[in-house]
Amino acid sequence: MVVVLCSDYERKDWCGGVEWRAIRNLIKRREGDIIFLRADEGEVSGTFSLDGYLDMRRLSDDELISLISERVTKARETASSN
Repeated sequence: MVVVLCSDYERKDWCGGVEWRAIRNLIKRREGDIIFLRADEGEVSGTFSLDGYLDMRRLSDDELISLISERVTKARETASSN
């Protein structure tokens, strides 16, 4: 799951409500692979400074796609070996 975090995230009905509750539930159950993308320095309640993220401002679209693809491939390999 790829989540784009920004200063407006919590103000959006879908993001700050439904989506964020579902993400927190996945984190709590340690299910799924979640990739945070940062669009700006906006604070999002429930995220921590130690949470890893990809900075959309510093990476090209091709770099983002490549990094996300690598993570998905690794997750699939791990899931198929279990």
